[in-house]
Amino acid sequence: MMIELTSPYSKREVRFLELWRPDQWQIKCYGITHPDRDMPDAAVLAAAKDLLMDVLANTDNQEHHGVGFLIVHVAREAVFLLLDLWTGENMLRQYLFASSYDNPTEFDDLADTGLMACVWGMPIQNFERQAWIECVLDNPRGPNLAAYVSKRLNGLV
Repeated sequence: MMIELTSPYSKREVRFLELWRPDQWQIKCYGITHPDRDMPDAAVLAAAKDLLMDVLANTDNQEHHGVGFLIVHVAREAVFLLLDLWTGENMLRQYLFASSYDNPTEFDDLADTGLMACVWGMPIQNFERQAWIECVLDNPRGPNLAAYVSKRLNGLV
């Protein structure tokens, strides 16, 4: 099968936007932007938070640690939200939503699509994985959620 690319791969900016603290949660918020787009603006971030408040309120309280990360990817064709929450010792629970670029504050749930993340979101997931290992799983002084939350990624991926 031949893959036809719409454009060659190019790096995208990843920026830590803020530490969002709704209720008992600490969510590290990241933005990713296509080279022809801008970082998520305040309206997009506010709409994402409004949508995700329901997700967080309905998350099983038995297995999470109140920490995770959000990726708001302003891509070429859409705005994608990836919310990843640490659960158990070493698992992520992911929620995925998207909106059209023309209507970036109206998100659809993509849970039924089977999609996970794109090549620009995966480096954030890998960074967060490493931070989780260093600060929680392999920390000689024991799990340290404050140290985990303090680690942030900025750069090109």
